[in-house]
Amino acid sequence: MSERRRTVTSNAGYRWSRRFANVTGVGWAQVFVGVAFAGLVVLAVCSVKVFRALRTLGRELERARRRIEPKQSALSGELRRLRDAQEAEHVPDGVRSS
Repeated sequence: MSERRRTVTSNAGYRWSRRFANVTGVGWAQVFVGVAFAGLVVLAVCSVKVFRALRTLGRELERARRRIEPKQSALSGELRRLRDAQEAEHVPDGVRSS
């Protein structure tokens, strides 16, 4: 029985390869167009995923910017106040050395 299976399997493979070998030049063109179309579909799906991820990243960056902005302006004000205080303490004596 195992020999019968082996024969059936090899015949099925032979039939498939024989049918595939009969594809003419026009048939190969159709196969090529089909494979190219499938590749373009894959690229389109990947492009949509990347576009969605970029939109999500943009939203996250905008949200982070809104959260940081008040603290940044408070820090800038504090630095300005410290700089003004430091300049007020520094009294130039009018003599500059080179």
